Amino acid sequence: MSEFLFPPEYDHQHLYPISVDDLHPDPNQPRKHFDEKSLKSLAQSIKTKGVLQPVIFRLEGEKKILIAGERRLRAAKMAGLSKIPAIYWDQGRAAELSLIENLVRENLNPIEEAEALARMQQEYDYSLEELSKILGKAKSTLSETIKINDLIPAIKDACREDNRWPRRVLLEIAKQPTEEAQMRLFQKACDSGLTSDQIRLLTRSRGKNRKRVAIFMEHIGKVSKYVDKVDVSGIETKERGKLRKQVEQLRERMDALLESLQQEA
Repeated sequence: MSEFLFPPEYDHQHLYPISVDDLHPDPNQPRKHFDEKSLKSLAQSIKTKGVLQPVIFRLEGEKKILIAGERRLRAAKMAGLSKIPAIYWDQGRAAELSLIENLVRENLNPIEEAEALARMQQEYDYSLEELSKILGKAKSTLSETIKINDLIPAIKDACREDNRWPRRVLLEIAKQPTEEAQMRLFQKACDSGLTSDQIRLLTRSRGKNRKRVAIFMEHIGKVSKYVDKVDVSGIETKERGKLRKQVEQLRERMDALLESLQQEA
């Protein structure tokens, strides 16, 4: 009667609890070795917190083939789980599937990951919530990674094949308001080897200096209005000259201070 038995129907991208014994590793998976110590550590984490990131599978006839997550599957078995959360992927969507596989493997640098996430949104109309479910990452993390696409092409090209640039550093550079500001901060990071925390401190201090410039300008305006109202007609000519000289010196000092603040901002 086996001709009347059909494989269960699955909806593309939906999450299902699948028996760990029903999932089979992809025979074409290039990764063959899994570190035993690392697996035991993951298994212990799964025992206490559960499987935080679903595996992904496709159907090959009635067989469920893993697309991504063999390490999680092995650790889940070690932890004694009978089922694991798994997302079904329609095998017909090959280009989309390739992007997902690359993103799930987590071996992309921040530029590649940002561009792949942007493609998922633009070409396949994924929301952050959907990406979060598939990749097992917080929406805020994905949103920050996508922000890296705001980097100018020159910085992207310089960092694309250079793994020394962590996501947090590139994110701080991408947040700069102009292309010139991005390039200045990037060059400073190149020359000084600044960490993301140092860059964040630098950009925040610049923000404070911009506020100081605004406050300083407001005070200058008040002083100017006050000076304009001063009646010097009753002051002797000699004293009037001294007063004019002091006002000019004050203006020179204020101009120098303002220029210094603007350079820092």
